Amino acid sequence: ILTSAKQDDDMAAAYGASLALRNFLLATFYAEEYLDTNKQTEMERTREEFSAMDTMLEALDHELQNPQRRELFDAVMRDQKTYRQAFNDVVTVISDRNTLIQEKLDVIGPDVAHKIEQVKLDIKEEQDTLGPQLQQENQHAVTVIVTLVIISLVAGLIATIMIVRSLTKPIMAGIGLANKIARGDFSERLTVEQRDEIGRMTQALNDMAESLAQNAAAAEQIAEGNLDVEVKLASSEDQLGLALQKMVAGLNDSLGQVQTASSQITSAANEIADASQSLSQGATESASSLEEISSSLDELAAQTKTNAEHSGL
Repeated sequence: ILTSAKQDDDMAAAYGASLALRNFLLATFYAEEYLDTNKQTEMERTREEFSAMDTMLEALDHELQNPQRRELFDAVMRDQKTYRQAFNDVVTVISDRNTLIQEKLDVIGPDVAHKIEQVKLDIKEEQDTLGPQLQQENQHAVTVIVTLVIISLVAGLIATIMIVRSLTKPIMAGIGLANKIARGDFSERLTVEQRDEIGRMTQALNDMAESLAQNAAAAEQIAEGNLDVEVKLASSEDQLGLALQKMVAGLNDSLGQVQTASSQITSAANEIADASQSLSQGATESASSLEEISSSLDELAAQTKTNAEHSGL
């Protein structure tokens, strides 16, 4: 209303709206003070400002002629009535509450305080009575708890030792088997009692010992001259088994070459023997010829000597 009147240069309407607005703002200010302090003076001052606002609104009602401002005025009248009714309701609630406090709570307050003090004294007496008993029970509970903790620690230690032994025993047995295998003894086997990683490790050591024992037996037969032995491979990656197979194949090949060379040497020896026999016969014949020649020479020498003697005569 104030803005519209100012635009239309309606100073009387603007002045009346300003006074009514001032009283309304003061009324809301004192209403908030009353809600904060609940003082009767603040409530009365709020109602005084509302009464002054009613006077200003009544004067403004006679001044307003503009239809638009009349509609705004009607809205202001409705809203201020709603606000004042709400404030009166709040005042009633606060008044009833204060009455209840003054007539009820303030009266029974000392009695309640006395009873609370009596309860505190009773509680203190109960505490003085129950205190030593609770201390004794607490001490007993502490003793029981400490005992249970010690038992738990001992049981845990025993369980830990048993678990460690159950783990280290097969591991140590596996280490012993591995050491024997490293020394060349493939005869020992371990008993597989578990199905976990340790059981699989034990089975793997047994398989390794069995494979090495088979290869050692094959090598022993090869050393005894049995080149027909069958070397079984543990897998396609069995380096020792593959090496033994290659050795058997190499020895069989070398043996075949030796047999061939032996046959060739035997044939050559026979030829040499035949040639030696021929040479022996030739030497015998040459010796007979030499004897004959020697005899002929002796006869020739004797004849020559006889001829020489006859010539000297």
